[in-house]
Amino acid sequence: MAKILGVSVEEILDAKNKTSGQRRRPVGKTQKLFEEVAKLPRRQEEKIVEVISAMVEQYQRKTD
Repeated sequence: MAKILGVSVEEILDAKNKTSGQRRRPVGKTQKLFEEVAKLPRRQEEKIVEVISAMVEQYQRKTD
């Protein structure tokens, strides 16, 4: 996702933490996962991002 957006994984995670007002959580597993996804062929990477985005949106709707 970071590669597609042209930013670092840290920037994505920090932006979320700054806007939500939550304290920073450990990101080791998430960061490693995004790094592995970034190594995949572009088409596979895009599919994974689609799935993750849909899941995040669904979760956000449940918490609103």
